[in-house]
Amino acid sequence: MKRKRLDSDSTIITFLLQVAYHPPIVSVSFRLSPRIPKNTRDNIIATKEFVVNLISEPFVEAANETSVEAPADVSEWDISGLTQEPSVSIVVEGTLGYDLAD
Repeated sequence: MKRKRLDSDSTIITFLLQVAYHPPIVSVSFRLSPRIPKNTRDNIIATKEFVVNLISEPFVEAANETSVEAPADVSEWDISGLTQEPSVSIVVEGTLGYDLAD
């Protein structure tokens, strides 16, 4: 059953590590800015869900745009020009043009 959707955001996760295969466990890290904290960390904590898209070169510039320190009411999706794609089994959207592994 899908959880209630929070305001969606997108960000670059520079450090992602696969910790275990079964059960699937990954580790992510966030730089906590004293100016404007990223909503991504708070959304992951609140929903216990997230999507990882491994990007290819044509998407690098747009993906980098998601790393801006934007206020909570500013969508990184709008800034980057990337397009959200609904997920089938979790509330968090993926990025159109990527295979979703949820």
